[in-house]
Amino acid sequence: SLGLGVIHGPLHGKMAPPFQDWWYRLTPGTMKYNAPFMAFLPMRRNHADVLVEGVLTYIFTVRILIAPEVTPALVLPLALCGVYEFIFDYGQHLHDYGTQNLHF
Repeated sequence: SLGLGVIHGPLHGKMAPPFQDWWYRLTPGTMKYNAPFMAFLPMRRNHADVLVEGVLTYIFTVRILIAPEVTPALVLPLALCGVYEFIFDYGQHLHDYGTQNLHF
């Protein structure tokens, strides 16, 4: 997973195909690394991961971007998606989203 999309996206300044982070997030069965205290869970992306890390994250992001004013009520669901990613996809997001969530 680290070679195919994890370090790809606006935080790393890498947006060129063919390695698209959105494809990695929307594909069940791709590799992931759970937080150490969740090591008993499978290290493969499941449908809940795809829903939260892909679909809901993009929906909440677009909702914030088109809102006339950004309020805490708009940001909270996106922040919760980030917390989910931090716990259930620890290896991918420890370096980015984990520290971003500290600001919330």
